[in-house]
Amino acid sequence: MPIPAHPIYKLLLTALLMLPVLCVAQIRVSEFINRILNDTSSAASSRVVALPALGFSPETSLELGLRVFSLYHARQDTTVNRLSELVLYSFVTLRAQFGLQFENADYTDRNQYFLLGRAHFQQFPLLFFGIGPTAGSERLALVNATSLQIRQRLLRQVRGNFYAGPQIDFQTVGNVQIDAEQGQTLPALVGAGGAMTLGLGLTLVYDSRANVLNVRRGEFLEVGGLTYRPALGSEFAYQNFILDGRIFRPLGRSNRVLSGQVFGQVMRGNLPFRPEKTEQADTTHPILSWRSGSIHYYWAWKANYLIL
Repeated sequence: MPIPAHPIYKLLLTALLMLPVLCVAQIRVSEFINRILNDTSSAASSRVVALPALGFSPETSLELGLRVFSLYHARQDTTVNRLSELVLYSFVTLRAQFGLQFENADYTDRNQYFLLGRAHFQQFPLLFFGIGPTAGSERLALVNATSLQIRQRLLRQVRGNFYAGPQIDFQTVGNVQIDAEQGQTLPALVGAGGAMTLGLGLTLVYDSRANVLNVRRGEFLEVGGLTYRPALGSEFAYQNFILDGRIFRPLGRSNRVLSGQVFGQVMRGNLPFRPEKTEQADTTHPILSWRSGSIHYYWAWKANYLIL
């Protein structure tokens, strides 16, 4: 997958990937390694947990993976500072596809700053059914591609559970191979040969979850926007507006949780073929997914019953 060779892109990618690491630097490396090797950490201290994962999808068949969690509190202060979490997930499939995903929810001392983001690399096929109102239930093609997406929000506490700040989204799709079904004619697809986009924007977040990646009770609401411009290095110019609302409540026992989510996304402009959606658009159930000309609407919901 080609990545732009200009030094500014290399610097950008390095900075984005290093941001979560810099937050973890509050814990001295020697102490961190000692706790892992000697297993002396308590439930309130830093620790690393690894779990196997199993999945299935029509495009990939069986998926085998490993999920590794790193949990810690800034300055190991469990009374004031929220729990910070880093999650690394890797997988391979029986059809020789693979992926790597990194998620971070990092709080600094006294929860003054909140770094929330995700990096996702994958070589993964997608079933293509069409674009806009002409899309039907019969698939037109199988699209294979290699993609990389890095999205980070650097948020400052405004008051209580409210955070606001800038966000950045880098996406690149390459090595695209479209295998059309026999007898099917594909519409013209903008950017079907590969695309690179870079967007900057602002976001406002309300987050009352005590444990971001393993929630038992709380609410999360994000309202934000991103703009992608050639002046920023993006190959396509468009805007992306996002609304993400979630609620979590214990149901009966404390380890049983009912969660609900509503997710909305409106993209407007010169949209490339299947720009990578945000991390939530690929895990929700669509209410409306409609594209007409330069506007794409995506609204979805999700409800889960969790045993933690």
